[in-house]
Amino acid sequence: MVARWDEVGLFLYKFGIYMARSLIQSCKEYARGRRDVIYRCCGKVNDRGKEVCRNGLRKVYPYYFTFTTFTKGRWVGEKILEVFAREFRAHPAEEYERCIRAGTLTVNYQKVDVDYRLRHNDLLANVVHR
Repeated sequence: MVARWDEVGLFLYKFGIYMARSLIQSCKEYARGRRDVIYRCCGKVNDRGKEVCRNGLRKVYPYYFTFTTFTKGRWVGEKILEVFAREFRAHPAEEYERCIRAGTLTVNYQKVDVDYRLRHNDLLANVVHR
């Protein structure tokens, strides 16, 4: 007997739903089994500070982190503010300008002016609060 295409399509549709349901169920079982790992890791002290558990979630106290990078070849000769505004678009240019003026965004760990032109092998460091 030759199967009709709509019967084959219906079978594949039902099979797909079955597979999706079994995948969701296995993910839930995996997550249920991993809860003990979350509880076991709480209370450890790491380089960022002490961790705490609240309502089954691991939380880390706020801390400062320094992003560092060396000047790329394509950045040499450009102003620091232009480079950060173009390459790191997580914040607007005004935010980077404020960081440069405040001294949290430094070159070779030295405070610089907004009009500073990057040179080869400059170390850029940006201190952020997480």
